[in-house]
Amino acid sequence: QRVRIGFYHVDQTEDTDGNGGIHHYESSGWFVDDVSVEKRSVMVFSGSETFESGWDGWVADNGVWGVGSAAAHSGTNGVGTALGGTYPWGVASRLVSPVMDLQTVQTNELLVMRFWQWFSYWYGYGSDNWDTWWGGNDYGQVQVQVYNTNTFQWSNWTNLSTVSLYSAVWSPAQVDLTTYAGQRVRIGFYHVDQTEDTDG
Repeated sequence: QRVRIGFYHVDQTEDTDGNGGIHHYESSGWFVDDVSVEKRSVMVFSGSETFESGWDGWVADNGVWGVGSAAAHSGTNGVGTALGGTYPWGVASRLVSPVMDLQTVQTNELLVMRFWQWFSYWYGYGSDNWDTWWGGNDYGQVQVQVYNTNTFQWSNWTNLSTVSLYSAVWSPAQVDLTTYAGQRVRIGFYHVDQTEDTDG
């Protein structure tokens, strides 16, 4: 079909100061370069990803994610949020895998995705002599999306597991994909930053 593509930038009022004034917060914005449209075969996940050769078909739907040595569990590269700094305020961003055509399983078999993870989401302490610990609202989720071969549409994202607060070290993790055996899916690592509280 004949189409046009739009890159739509929006700036909105962030909040008010309680006295009828409006706060605006602006930054450098969005930059785009080297746009191309290509016809190619569906990139199917190979079954393993170390990110040593870069993005390799993975995409981030709202920035934040990056590939580099600061995110590596092993080897040279890994993928993580805001490499070398803290993640930005108020941004949700999903790291999306290439398409996966999952294998079928027998009654006595499972289908699992294994990975290593390290995470640090904002957390704090209460005011009673640092004895009461409390956490923030920020979190990460492993999600799955299923392709419908009849409608040629992707489903909404479904949460498989959630992490919050922090992990002291790199640790192995896995999610069960048995329910999705034999289907075409994409996996998402969904990072969410939310407002924790007010200064009231």
